[in-house]
Amino acid sequence: MSRVPYGLSLNTNGQAYITIDGGGTGVIESTQNGTTMPQQVGAALGINALRCTGCTIEYLTVRDMYVHASDTDTAASNVYGMEFSGSNVTIQDDTFHDDDWALISDWNNADANARIFGNDLYNNDHGFASTSGFSGGGIGPVFFYANHIHDYANWDTTTDRYHHDGIHCYTYGGGGPAHYTAFYIYDNIFDGQVGTNMTSHIFIEGGSGSGSTPCADSSSPIYIFNNVLSAGQDINNGLLEPTSGQPHILNNTLIGHDTHNGVCYTSNSDATQEVFENNLVSTCGTLMYNNVPSIYSSGSPNYNLYADSGSNAFLCGSTLDALSAFALWKSCIRADSHSSEAVNLALNNDGSPQPGSPAIGTEANLTGLCIGALAPLCSNIYGMSRPVSGPWNAGAF
Repeated sequence: MSRVPYGLSLNTNGQAYITIDGGGTGVIESTQNGTTMPQQVGAALGINALRCTGCTIEYLTVRDMYVHASDTDTAASNVYGMEFSGSNVTIQDDTFHDDDWALISDWNNADANARIFGNDLYNNDHGFASTSGFSGGGIGPVFFYANHIHDYANWDTTTDRYHHDGIHCYTYGGGGPAHYTAFYIYDNIFDGQVGTNMTSHIFIEGGSGSGSTPCADSSSPIYIFNNVLSAGQDINNGLLEPTSGQPHILNNTLIGHDTHNGVCYTSNSDATQEVFENNLVSTCGTLMYNNVPSIYSSGSPNYNLYADSGSNAFLCGSTLDALSAFALWKSCIRADSHSSEAVNLALNNDGSPQPGSPAIGTEANLTGLCIGALAPLCSNIYGMSRPVSGPWNAGAF
């Protein structure tokens, strides 16, 4: 166990092919930094693993870099559980909590083959930040899968000092957008008390012009599939907000907090060739927001199941349609021809369908996509194989 009051605990010093194995009991923690602690030091870092090619960090807990416990406390800044970069990096089966930003990558051009999986990230303002300070180049593939990211609310402040994200991809310093050879986000669970200062569980940042910090250029493929995204409070920016690159949004389960407020899915014109298929989208004031037909690949969105919303269920450009006016949405978006709406989804607490649910066996068979890194798409979030022929379920199960 490594204990420090604040500051830096472990530094790989740019070395390569290092394994940090906590054995399931190893802990790196700060003992005195936080709202009610003796110190309120703004900057702290559990692990510095920048340019750590071939490194593995596993079976370790990094905690309490800053324990935030007041909506008037804005002292924390640059408080990270781990900062890292390099090729062939593996971060697996770790726990990061009360670290402000749990995991932050600062990619270099040509960093490749990063795998982040099996981790438990909670009581953090940000779960995983994928960042870079250059345009173009090449990052990836980056794999983020089988993680649990949850409960950001303790980082709420009255001034919205910390805007929470499960995953936040962006560039900095005016250098972006970067090019990702591929970014895979799958088999993750995002849930819990998200707080009132939430941006999105998955925020792939877009934007252009002065001051913008977009994640990915227009030719960057971003695959988001088999995830369950829910929330104990409304998220106005969307449970899922991929607004740059080429998003492929497949077989996700999006379940909001109520049917009067909040947004399930947000996109905009900074994304290109977007594919949105086989998703289950439910229980938000707006199910689909700011969707411009021109951003989608031909025929998409399609084969989705929508449920439990009200008069503002669909925003197509500047037109709002109710869930009961689903035909108007399809006409405006010029797609979703094989999608459907439902009143009662009959889901279990984890989002999986009960017998007789309209989510069962109603969507497209995507077996043809299950090649190489997309092979996990042919199994659901629990690893159960999907049918080789015949229809698939809507959502992650």
